[in-house]
Amino acid sequence: MQGVVLEHFQKLEAERTIHEKKGVDLLLQAHAKVFCLKNAEARLRYSPLAQAKAAMLAE
Repeated sequence: MQGVVLEHFQKLEAERTIHEKKGVDLLLQAHAKVFCLKNAEARLRYSPLAQAKAAMLAE
């Protein structure tokens, strides 16, 4: 009986570990997407073309 209970808890622990790793992976992916978006936004904002367009609109 103890072996069955122990085996069941080990199985649950393994599943929990897998889910935690997936959660961490999803969190890292979300951070990477935000970083990429901010990086792309900064490139667009500070590109020579964007600066020239802003200067034309300001005149």
